[in-house]
Amino acid sequence: MTQVITAPANSELQVDLLPEREVVEGSREAKTFVAAEADDEMCRSGLWSCPPGTYRFFFPYEEHTYIISGRVDVIDDRHGKVTHSLGPGDMAFFPKGAKTVWKISEPLKKFFVMRD
Repeated sequence: MTQVITAPANSELQVDLLPEREVVEGSREAKTFVAAEADDEMCRSGLWSCPPGTYRFFFPYEEHTYIISGRVDVIDDRHGKVTHSLGPGDMAFFPKGAKTVWKISEPLKKFFVMRD
């Protein structure tokens, strides 16, 4: 079915505990709001937030990210430990298979589009 899907700016994010293996330092309590998902479940978009801390994230899918608020240094573990500093208004693309370490210095909120 084809339809337009909208989500209000104040959409409530639900607690989405991070796996213990992803938390280097900080809380497991991230929050997620999935705004839309394709019928074939191969693409989804939404909001995600996480408190300050250090986290290891592996991407088994492609992800486009837009930072709404907060600050994070993302270390690309596969390509010479390159660090990308991201803040409000910045965008990033994480290819399938990316291995990263996120050092979140201010509570982070991002919009994401994931594609399997």
